[in-house]
Amino acid sequence: MAKLNKFLSILLFFFLFVFVFSFQAIAANKTELYFFYGEGCPHCSNAKPFLEKLKIEYPNLNVKSYEIYNNKENRKLFSALGDACAEDISGVPAFFIGDDAFAGYASSMDNHIRQLVENCLANNCESPIEKLNKKIAIDGDSQNKKNNNNFIESNFTEKQDQDKNLKFIFLLIFVASSPFGFIFFKKFINRK
Repeated sequence: MAKLNKFLSILLFFFLFVFVFSFQAIAANKTELYFFYGEGCPHCSNAKPFLEKLKIEYPNLNVKSYEIYNNKENRKLFSALGDACAEDISGVPAFFIGDDAFAGYASSMDNHIRQLVENCLANNCESPIEKLNKKIAIDGDSQNKKNNNNFIESNFTEKQDQDKNLKFIFLLIFVASSPFGFIFFKKFINRK
């Protein structure tokens, strides 16, 4: 019985160890692509089905779409991201991913966009909104902060929630893998 308990403890520890590292790898390789479009824009309409295919092909790709013709707040974000990326982008469709930003779309660009996505997934690229947050923090431009505060706060809150969830999971794993966790686990198994 003692050998079985020892074996189960080692097995549990092994699975928890593998789970922690695989979970970190999955959490770390999320990539965001910001897509700006205009209602009635034919090139934007052509890009949308391709982006839907990308989301299916790459589950860790988060495509965030913003319509800018009819939404003033989305136009502000579009302008701010263009400034943060030091790109003069004024038309739609526009794409922001990692360090790349460009406007326009044709199906001949599919492979290029796919390569950008794969590169960011492999290298854990910085989100365009993180780049914007850094630029605002460095510039100290109060008007820019005021215009973009709602985007930054919502993203920051989202990031904090993700961090809290990760911390909770790691705490559970730590407790489960500690001697106390093993004792509890053994008692739980022996009860049945």
